[in-house]
Amino acid sequence: MSSKPNKKSARGVHDVVKSGRTYPNDYMRTDEKPAGPALLDESPVYLGSEDIDIDRYITAEFHASEMKNVWRKTWQVACHETELSEVGDTVVYDIGRWSILVVRSAPDVVNAFYNSCLHRGAQLKSCDGPVTEFRCPFHGWAYNLEGKMTDLPECWDFPHIDQSKTQLPQVKVGTWGGWIFVNMDPECIPLEEYLGPLRKQFEAIRPFRRYVATHAVIHNIPCNWKVAQEAFFEVYHCDEVHPQFMISTNCYDAENSVYLDGGHLNSRLVVPVGVAGAGGGITKSPSKM
Repeated sequence: MSSKPNKKSARGVHDVVKSGRTYPNDYMRTDEKPAGPALLDESPVYLGSEDIDIDRYITAEFHASEMKNVWRKTWQVACHETELSEVGDTVVYDIGRWSILVVRSAPDVVNAFYNSCLHRGAQLKSCDGPVTEFRCPFHGWAYNLEGKMTDLPECWDFPHIDQSKTQLPQVKVGTWGGWIFVNMDPECIPLEEYLGPLRKQFEAIRPFRRYVATHAVIHNIPCNWKVAQEAFFEVYHCDEVHPQFMISTNCYDAENSVYLDGGHLNSRLVVPVGVAGAGGGITKSPSKM
């Protein structure tokens, strides 16, 4: 979305546009408690409108590339700090074929380890919950909350293993606003740099005051992950799928901003809530009226 009028690009396709009606900045500037400059900031970026190759959604090769180059190199939210309030509290975070243990190792320390015993690769823990150690359910090898080996049953049969030097492989951990992030790339940039301008955007809503009250129902959806994710990048579908929203949510006049800082993409969606939407057939094409 942009304050610029429609403009034809060299490819004959408009770049960034707005609806022509009231949009989020208008509401925020006139609210009884005006928004700060971070939320008022807009970053319209035209990313093209060419068709996307269907191979991105259906081929094993593209999926394998995403697992390697996206999910192994991306800072992603694993849990909230309130889920790790006591020493020993542990969350199992699964992404693709990888499973990660996120644990409160000390009052002021959170660690993350691959959820796999060093012997035969058995999963150390299958669900969230407090522990005093990580003990393999297959052969009983044990590790403390810092990931160091503490028990090797029948150690006489493993003279080649130095327990004092045996450690579960770690995963990078970062914290911001009460959220705990993990990254499997040992060469990743710091979380603060990765979040870029979005830190100031979300600081305005004071995320550090949030807490987990309950967990929503989780559904496994038989689709490529991008199909599900893309549904949450837009509110264009609301009039058809969630018409009850349109009574108090101006979905069609939402704002999308894109930030390309640091060589990766961050995006922000702002939707006016508490004002009537523009749905109910107002913007429908003649064929649907």
